[in-house]
Amino acid sequence: MNKNVFDGFTVNVFLDEDGDYLAHFVEMPNVSAFSDTPEDAVRELAIAWKGVKESYQKHGEPIPQAPSPVTPTPIESNPEDSRKISV
Repeated sequence: MNKNVFDGFTVNVFLDEDGDYLAHFVEMPNVSAFSDTPEDAVRELAIAWKGVKESYQKHGEPIPQAPSPVTPTPIESNPEDSRKISV
């Protein structure tokens, strides 16, 4: 499945206590779907997301945007600042 289907949102899939696979957006946990397999749960999530976007459009509301990915900034180490810890 094309990653762009989810417009940059992070998808989490897990097995719930009832034995179903649940797929949801990490950034918007209320957008979710479940199925018997992880693959089907993701497919169902794509359908749910399409419906959510259509609802926003129908009501003239802006479609939520995924947050921009954060790129970690490297930290320069300074040997003079290092502290030794003895255990």
